[in-house]
Amino acid sequence: MNEPPIKLNTVGKIGAGQYAGWYVVVVPKEDSYIVYICTDTTFVFNPAERECYDEWVMNAASLEGVFEEKYPDVVWDEGITPPQFAQPSERTSRLTERLRTRMNTGSASDENQD
Repeated sequence: MNEPPIKLNTVGKIGAGQYAGWYVVVVPKEDSYIVYICTDTTFVFNPAERECYDEWVMNAASLEGVFEEKYPDVVWDEGITPPQFAQPSERTSRLTERLRTRMNTGSASDENQD
């Protein structure tokens, strides 16, 4: 069985699994991805009105695994305008890069040897 491809920057409705009926969008970030899911298409965090979550995924293989496990059936809808997420600050970008480096090297002490 051929699975439909995971579309980037496109809203999809999850049809099966724990999050059936929710919406998903995948946003590429350099060499990784952020997967956003929400109970509606706004993707605006507001716990009183809706549930929204995000998950950082390190590469395309991991992204495929996340979809197989958590979002097994997604119908992509290019008619829904994808949300515009705020761009991270320069400081946040530096911290994220340091975290990725630590994860890839397996050592947090290398950076602290300056």
